[in-house]
Amino acid sequence: MPNPLFHHLFEPTIALLEGRLEVVEVGGPIDRRRTGTATPGEGFASGEFLPPGALDVPDPGERRTLRPSGRALPALAVRGDVVWFDFADLCRAPTAPADYLAVLRAHREWIVTGVPPLRELDPDALRRFGNVVDVLCDADVRLTVSATVTRADFATSVPAEPDVDRLLSRLALLREPARAWIQDSQTL
Repeated sequence: MPNPLFHHLFEPTIALLEGRLEVVEVGGPIDRRRTGTATPGEGFASGEFLPPGALDVPDPGERRTLRPSGRALPALAVRGDVVWFDFADLCRAPTAPADYLAVLRAHREWIVTGVPPLRELDPDALRRFGNVVDVLCDADVRLTVSATVTRADFATSVPAEPDVDRLLSRLALLREPARAWIQDSQTL
């Protein structure tokens, strides 16, 4: 386990699993999601990682307040199956995976705008963003991330921690659109 603090408590479970299951190593030195050689697919893997200015924010009149677990969760827009969040509303406020699970039942495509570089996030916002990405990836829900910096600058100077590595690996599944598409969409 990456964090040895509770390893001793989990050792009986490890022994049980090793005794009853065949252990197959699926790890390796190369994370195919990060090399750009992963096969784009549907759902989560069909999402995009957009640079600054590639996406127009919805009009203020489209704002909605969702109440997935009783507490208010502001959305920039809800357009049919698509829900649009500002990063600050989704990850800097007290939210939980149960909130994300409740919202994804009705909305199979998410757009999150204003995502800052990971080095600028406090631990709670970073954890919540990781939870959002985990929940959406596990549920195979399409995610579009609109960042405040380019992808190359998004994860610089971030400590290498297991949760951050998983987050970056999953975000690597999101496509970067061709530059021509970005320019064309800004003139529409």
